[in-house]
Amino acid sequence: MTNEHGCFFEPSIEYTHQAGLESEKDYPYKNANGEKFKCAYDKSKVKLFTGKDFLHFNGSETMKKILYKYGPLSVLLNSDLIHDYNGTPIRKNDETCSPYDLGHAVLLVGYGKQDDIPYWLVRNSWGPIGPDEGFFKIERGNNACGIEQIAGYATIDVV
Repeated sequence: MTNEHGCFFEPSIEYTHQAGLESEKDYPYKNANGEKFKCAYDKSKVKLFTGKDFLHFNGSETMKKILYKYGPLSVLLNSDLIHDYNGTPIRKNDETCSPYDLGHAVLLVGYGKQDDIPYWLVRNSWGPIGPDEGFFKIERGNNACGIEQIAGYATIDVV
């Protein structure tokens, strides 16, 4: 599955259900940054899984509880402000980062507080770039850039 220009999570889950996955240790993500990398796919390291339910939910408190209980969540957001990320949490600004223009899927991996700003810790899919090596913080609790509108996780069992 080519994913050079982004992808929403349901098609990715469906594809990996059919084709399987390698662990990140075996096949780490590399930021292409315009470069082409040789495919390092190794079928002997692929794990198949059963079950592909994708559960949807939204809202800051619900997301926080589910993240704590089940682990990382797939979320959609508007990526307009990520390009200028400087290490401090991205703040809500509907004029420059509409919460209705959701076009980027990322992985929500944690939450915290920095300078009294509650934030989500997000792993981007652009590789280990930027001040937080591929992660960024975005304000939590007010749907900054639409991050609290569509969240979910897949239920899987490794075969």
